[in-house]
Amino acid sequence: MLLAWRSKEIHDLCASMDGLDRLWPAYASTAKELLSVVVAAPDLASLRPLRSIVVRPAVTRDRLIAKFSIHLEEVKMTGVVLDEHGRPELVPSPDQFWPSVGGRTAVEIASMSAAGRRLESAAVA
Repeated sequence: MLLAWRSKEIHDLCASMDGLDRLWPAYASTAKELLSVVVAAPDLASLRPLRSIVVRPAVTRDRLIAKFSIHLEEVKMTGVVLDEHGRPELVPSPDQFWPSVGGRTAVEIASMSAAGRRLESAAVA
């Protein structure tokens, strides 16, 4: 899949991978594995059958935007599914998440966290 990044800070930390080693030494290998699995997936739905990964539609106040979370062990990635023009994908209702966006091949990563601590917070700490 193609990854877009909500913030330059998260992009820079994850793109080089050394930022993960430096800021999250205890979780860096898991975060790298999660990023690798997501990038290698042909589409969002292909992550669902993997036993080590948990993909969940996110329940938010704005139920029309296709938000999600992906978990691997203690590392969590949240984001938004993007349409073919790079805009947030809309779903008619929460129960239509997978039929509507399962085949999408691009996501925007909004945040990453491990054991409740956000990567962005670790960068400023």
